[in-house]
Amino acid sequence: MGVDIYVLDFLLKFRGRPLGETLWLGRQGYHIQDSNLGDSILKSYDRRVSIESIKGETGYCEELFKYLGSRRIISLDYSGFEGSEIIHDLNEEVSVDLVDRFNCIFDGGTIEHVFDTRMAFLNVKKMLKVGGLFLLVDGANNFLGHGLYQFSPELLWRTFSRESGFEIELMQLVDDVGKPNPRDVPDPAVLGQRSNMTMSTARTYVLMAARKTFESSDGEQRVFQSDYVAAWQRSGKA
Repeated sequence: MGVDIYVLDFLLKFRGRPLGETLWLGRQGYHIQDSNLGDSILKSYDRRVSIESIKGETGYCEELFKYLGSRRIISLDYSGFEGSEIIHDLNEEVSVDLVDRFNCIFDGGTIEHVFDTRMAFLNVKKMLKVGGLFLLVDGANNFLGHGLYQFSPELLWRTFSRESGFEIELMQLVDDVGKPNPRDVPDPAVLGQRSNMTMSTARTYVLMAARKTFESSDGEQRVFQSDYVAAWQRSGKA
């Protein structure tokens, strides 16, 4: 869990947003090994700062998120082994004191390790304030064995749909090789067909930014793949 050069490039797109009280799902480590490349990426967004100035000294990313616009950073984890302030199992529903609390939630590679992804996503929806931003980076391809799951953009498009109270501002895939070169992934429901993508041989992240627009009353959202929904509707037997 944490920030490498590909995640850094993703996060910098949201620099200056009112991230306010920010929740990390797992304490997010600093994993930028090539300082020159990291500095080059950072300066392509902001020439006034260097990678060393936002690196911090803890091995985690608090200084980076303060630079991005977080007022306060709290981390939630199953265990306190990395110093997280909130100890909670995302397979279980969060407590009332965490509901509607955070302006930003960042998953830098955590939910792919949680068995009950439906509950994990529901917890995110509950904890995020209306107007808040959910930033997600998880494995999409060639991460087999890394976590419990690899995620399809279709799952995220449907789970964080407009109907469920979210507006997806960015959905991309980026290969974990060379300089960051993310590519946009359109919504299959808008395309009217599946977004079948030829994947590279590199490990590939899925990147999503979803803004919460309203509080959905449907706590048990049912998610169906969009092309099947369209087919059912065309059949008249839905």
